[in-house]
Amino acid sequence: MSIIENLLQEAEQAKSADDDEKAVQIYRQAVELCGNDERQAPQLAYCLQELAQIFSEYGQFSDAIPLYKQLIALGEKILGAEHPDTINAGVNLARAYEANDQFDLADAEYKLATSKAEKAFGISDSVAQEIRQEYFDAVANRQVVQEDKLRHGLTLERASQTSQNPPVTNQPAIKTESLRTGKKYSSPKQSTKIKKLRYVAESVEQDSGNLLKAHGLRRHGRDIFYAISVILCIGAIFIAFSKLFVPNELPDSNMIAQRLIGGVFRSVDGFNGIQFLDNKYAVLLNDVQHRKIPYILLKGGMRDLKDMILGMLMCKEMWYQLNQDELTTENGNVYYEGNAPEISLVKKMEKLADFAQRYYALNGCYPDKIDKLKGEPGLAYINPFDNKAEMPTIRRLSATYARDAIFPGLKTDANPNDSYWFLRHGGTWRDDVAGKTGKISALSLFTNQRCADGYKVIEFYIHAYDRHGKLITAGKPETYFAIGLYSGKNLNDDNHEHITETDRASVHPPEKIYITPGDAVDVHFWRQFLSSLLIGSVILSFLAWLGLEAKKRRQDPNRPLQPIEVILIVCLCLWAYVVVIHVIP
Repeated sequence: MSIIENLLQEAEQAKSADDDEKAVQIYRQAVELCGNDERQAPQLAYCLQELAQIFSEYGQFSDAIPLYKQLIALGEKILGAEHPDTINAGVNLARAYEANDQFDLADAEYKLATSKAEKAFGISDSVAQEIRQEYFDAVANRQVVQEDKLRHGLTLERASQTSQNPPVTNQPAIKTESLRTGKKYSSPKQSTKIKKLRYVAESVEQDSGNLLKAHGLRRHGRDIFYAISVILCIGAIFIAFSKLFVPNELPDSNMIAQRLIGGVFRSVDGFNGIQFLDNKYAVLLNDVQHRKIPYILLKGGMRDLKDMILGMLMCKEMWYQLNQDELTTENGNVYYEGNAPEISLVKKMEKLADFAQRYYALNGCYPDKIDKLKGEPGLAYINPFDNKAEMPTIRRLSATYARDAIFPGLKTDANPNDSYWFLRHGGTWRDDVAGKTGKISALSLFTNQRCADGYKVIEFYIHAYDRHGKLITAGKPETYFAIGLYSGKNLNDDNHEHITETDRASVHPPEKIYITPGDAVDVHFWRQFLSSLLIGSVILSFLAWLGLEAKKRRQDPNRPLQPIEVILIVCLCLWAYVVVIHVIP
């Protein structure tokens, strides 16, 4: 038999002889011997339970409370938070708090123990019901004591307070049964004064009365939360869809609308475009069925709010931003009118590509210096943005480098096709003339092999920069216009892309088009704003429901729908509806 087991036997003998002081000393000695040894966890739990029970019986709750806390922590570690013994320790801790007049802590422990019991055994289980009833009785007893104080002007003291917390001695002690903490759940203390929590709640409400009191504010905090949430959501919608969409410094919106009528905007590669037939309808250029699509020019102010909200909830829409002769899509691609400067730049790029192909056929390599371009007529041009004479620039690099050294961000083992698609999605090569408006830039990659004109250039790439110093975009969503040549072949698969974009526009065209004028608006951001706001409302409502209603719903499944639950259901339905409209073809 171990030392700890011998000590436990001695402690039991001391308790049998009503020598509680000796029993306390022995239990404490056993606790020290157990220490942090996990193998002695059952013995440690037994000692903590007995010590706490002895202190509680003598009204020394300040000594019992830390022991119950240690017992709960140990029980959660070795048995689990929902084990009956762990729940029992939590109830005993609540009783100790209650007897020590620490009512807020007692309420918290009662509720926690009830929640654990309901989760472990079910709401209708007798154990959970008895714990809940004991909590109700404790609250009711406090109310009765308070009413007696108010009615008679008396200062009533609890039995545990009048005893002056006598120390544990080896003398026989009078033990109050109502404070004994070792009772089983099968026989909890039942109050004969008040049996229902509803009566307690009504009494407390009658006594408090005033909403401005702290207790009244706590009771109505949920309603205040609802009101603030609704006000913030409405305010966000009004701010987002008012004059932020249309800058005030723009000319008369009627003049802009007249400019659109008969206008044709297309991508530089001709894959996508739009033609405005009149002041109501437009046609996508790559829609083989030439369906008329209604469009709305936003004019600023709250009059646009109704159209935009109905458009999001009732149909698939497409957004454009109009700035002079540019029409920017929600994906960031730009369509131009026929006389736009970017159109002329693209034509010069194509002429450079034709020259490079002819040069390769003649010399077995692509040109690698700008001097080799000067003798070719048609490559020189006037920069449409500064009216200066220009020639395409060529950057010459060795193809023996790893791809990530030439194209930062590309994989080391990439191939020419990967390099081309990297450029098509906005990538650049090392030391490129980035941000130069109206510049045409080319890259020549040479090898150690020789050709008729020096080292053999096997790869040739071309792109250009628009009026904003950004790469010129293409027609396919989120792509840029670039030309890639490799060993005499053109890497551009124009025909395949054209078929893809034609199918996209012909099979799933938008049902409405929105156009916002100006260049100070992020169309993609505002395009997603309502959907993001709706998703945020769903998440906020769900979190509020979890925090405010879920626990009460578990306790009372038959309770009527609460405001936060109605809001959550409405937001979920709207979100699901929008997803179905915008995601499913």
